[in-house]
Amino acid sequence: MVSGIGSISNIGSSLSVSSIQQPLTPETKSKLENLGIDTTNIKTETQGQEALQSAQSSQQGQETQKNQESQKGQAGGNQAAMQALKSQAEALASKVGVSVSSDDKLSDIMDKISQALSTMQAQAANDPQKLTQIAQYQTEFDSINQSASNLQTSMQISAQSGASQIQNSMTGLAIYNMASMSISNSNTDNLQKH
Repeated sequence: MVSGIGSISNIGSSLSVSSIQQPLTPETKSKLENLGIDTTNIKTETQGQEALQSAQSSQQGQETQKNQESQKGQAGGNQAAMQALKSQAEALASKVGVSVSSDDKLSDIMDKISQALSTMQAQAANDPQKLTQIAQYQTEFDSINQSASNLQTSMQISAQSGASQIQNSMTGLAIYNMASMSISNSNTDNLQKH
């Protein structure tokens, strides 16, 4: 009776080994070669799938890192542009006689300038020289305001794009993991059937 169980066990072992040791398929080999992986030492489908999974995970990780670095670089550029606009607004505030603190945000400074321009316009009455000066200040104010609005829009689009890229990467990774689990489960099912 013991020899019968041993025989069954040996048959099961040989079947499981043969189903796992399936030769590398041309499709998997092609995918590996497209990713720049040398397939000379990859003989079985299992080895091929593992190498493919490793390469794809590495590639996704690199893409995510590049996206994050790009977003950091863009965020740094946006911050520098915002700081430059704030400096322009502070200079204009000085011209119109508004005091600002270093803690003031760009929007706070722009609000103070807008109020000052309204007050100046009311006081200028019909003085052409004062009205000309106020018009110059207003033009400068409008330019800073438009640049700030454009920058804000750019930052929002960049943030949405970054979130979308991360979501796409995560979705791709989830699909890949589900496919890997499906392959693993089908191999397990095949082993159990044999």
